[in-house]
Amino acid sequence: MPTPTAFFDDQLKRWSQAADNYKRLEESLSRILILDGTRLVVQVNPGRMASTAANTAAKVIRERPCFLCDANRPPEQQSLEVPGEPRFTLLVNPFPVFPKHFTLIGTHQPQQLTPYIDVLFRLSQWLDDCVVFYNGPRCGASAPDHLHFQAGSKGFIPLQTDIDAIRNDHTKLVLTQESTTLFQLTGLSRGGWLLEGKSEQPLILITRQLMETLQAAETEKEESTEKEEPMVNVLCWYDHQGWHLLLFYRKAHRPSCYYRQDDQQRLISPAAVEMGGLLIAARQEDYNALTVEELASIYNEVAWDDETLSRLSHNLTHHLSSRCSHHHE
Repeated sequence: MPTPTAFFDDQLKRWSQAADNYKRLEESLSRILILDGTRLVVQVNPGRMASTAANTAAKVIRERPCFLCDANRPPEQQSLEVPGEPRFTLLVNPFPVFPKHFTLIGTHQPQQLTPYIDVLFRLSQWLDDCVVFYNGPRCGASAPDHLHFQAGSKGFIPLQTDIDAIRNDHTKLVLTQESTTLFQLTGLSRGGWLLEGKSEQPLILITRQLMETLQAAETEKEESTEKEEPMVNVLCWYDHQGWHLLLFYRKAHRPSCYYRQDDQQRLISPAAVEMGGLLIAARQEDYNALTVEELASIYNEVAWDDETLSRLSHNLTHHLSSRCSHHHE
């Protein structure tokens, strides 16, 4: 079985449309802005317009063919089986944000994280030169009807690259359990958590409990009985220190500037990559115009604040400690 890198190289040899898009990406411009004392990178990438402007309304999704299903993919787009169960397959993403950009697909079923948290950790260990990421069905997934993760080359998402500085300057400790540490991100214009550890089982347990805590918060907020997944974006990668997982809790899919009809419109649709500090501008005018103030406002509109997260962190530790005491009884 070829390695993911060999598979990627082979796909670019055989698939001219994808090869052209990766070539164009090499020529794309990016600029650095500083917000909250941390780096943000803005990348101009017209190839991502379809994703940025995707209409993910349920009716539209139901009526279009699913572009991740075998029957609807271009004949040149081959797949590589991922080791392990449940079965996932690796595809080269033809509209890249990274020098190597993959989509990892499961079966055709709604996008959901909780039952596949173990898969996320397995994929990030297998693709250890990449960051594996997940976009919830209501906050960034352009195929919310088909279970999938994505993966992109390490070294391009600022929070991944600068994780040691983030841990030092922008976190507070929530809990330590079996060599696994959960921090809350602080002072970053967007609330989230950083989970780190070398042992897979406690990581899976804490991530699952975190999702349950968010689900409980959603149920309190919503009158609806429908149990939709909490809006989350997740970035996960593996290195010599073990696993690192960033989870962002969202309150909106897109910021108000996305919908404006004047020169203040910015077609920025934040998903996991943007939450990690890499902002994709599909239009040149957005790339040129975006300011630090606008980016702070975009983050504030789509992500929950530190205060909300502190309450949720408290709920989480309460649940985990009561679970542990039950185990000891």
